[in-house]
Amino acid sequence: MTLISGTTIAQVLPIIAAPLLTRLYTPAEFGLFASLFAFAMILSGLVTWRYELTILLPKSNKSAFLILRLCFFLVICTSILCAALIFLFSFGIKSTLGEDYSLGVLIIVPMCVCLVGLYQSLYYWFNRVCCYSLLAKSRVLIGLSMVATQCLFGYFEINKLGLILGFAIGQAVGVLYLLNSVQLSDNFSFNSSKARIYVLAKRYINFPRFLMLAHVVNTTAIQLPNILLSSFFGTRYSGFYILLQRVVGSPISILGGAIGDVFRQKAGEQYSTNKCCDIIFISTLKKLILVSILPFGLLYAFSPYMFGVIFGEEWSKAGDYVRLLTPFFFSQFVFSPLSFMFFVAEKEKQNLLWQVTFLCVTLTSFFIGNEYGNDELALSLFSLAGMCMYTISGYMSWRYSKGN
Repeated sequence: MTLISGTTIAQVLPIIAAPLLTRLYTPAEFGLFASLFAFAMILSGLVTWRYELTILLPKSNKSAFLILRLCFFLVICTSILCAALIFLFSFGIKSTLGEDYSLGVLIIVPMCVCLVGLYQSLYYWFNRVCCYSLLAKSRVLIGLSMVATQCLFGYFEINKLGLILGFAIGQAVGVLYLLNSVQLSDNFSFNSSKARIYVLAKRYINFPRFLMLAHVVNTTAIQLPNILLSSFFGTRYSGFYILLQRVVGSPISILGGAIGDVFRQKAGEQYSTNKCCDIIFISTLKKLILVSILPFGLLYAFSPYMFGVIFGEEWSKAGDYVRLLTPFFFSQFVFSPLSFMFFVAEKEKQNLLWQVTFLCVTLTSFFIGNEYGNDELALSLFSLAGMCMYTISGYMSWRYSKGN
């Protein structure tokens, strides 16, 4: 409940600001942000090598803190490599994607990637030590900083980069807040044994071996609509999609993740002792379903009418998109937090197979929609396929929670 309170406040802020932002920025400018944000999210799955997930697993806090140090090192090095590659291939990227994607614009992507990686690493550390209040405050600070800077940049007509710069500044504020709290509250030195870090990295080598690719594939599948809508139908359509992601998709993901954070901690603890955690799994599943039924029903019924009124007439199509994607959002909210069972039960290969399949059905949905020149058909197929895939994930997670 502590995490949900913080994340609810953090997500209400962008929702409140959205009607203002849609009048400060055009759908095309939202579309540029959507593409840059999509690339940043895809690359952010690489920078930690997924070692941040292992912070929850060691028995001692000192070992977990050594993994946090490893994550910091990997984030910084990988982000520098991303920046170098963007610099080398910036001309080719610009000629492929268009004049808007200059080096000055693209270089923001590795900066965002680095900040997201650092925040995620710190987030898992404080989740391990049950500092839920601190995590909730960090979410609120990120939301406040992001919304304030995006509105200011929009007001002063830095339209082209205002949205992505606001996102980066919000992440930076969250990182600094949590990093300062680490230094104040924990007595573990960053000058710890390098040999021990190497042992821990080797112990959990399956996480980068299987989960890094799986996470990148999953994030690509989630962010792919932003890229494909822009490529197949135009930047405006990507702008519609990123708005619904911000107003609907992001709160769903964050609120489900808040419940999932508690589930991860409890399930990991219970599974390590009993080799099963089906009781906590079923309990969390029931909570997720009960919490979601009414909001998703209202979303399906009223979203096409609400978007045009709240965000302006030119954004009404985003409301049609929401109705088409409601089955996908519902299944994602219910089953995604429980998919941590793949990691607890060390079913990395099965998780990778699921992620690759999800990416394939996403690509197929949009290519069929493009073939018929129909953006709504593409999103309808994507929603149906996503609902089926997340239901399968939920069933597999339940089996693993029983020790099977």
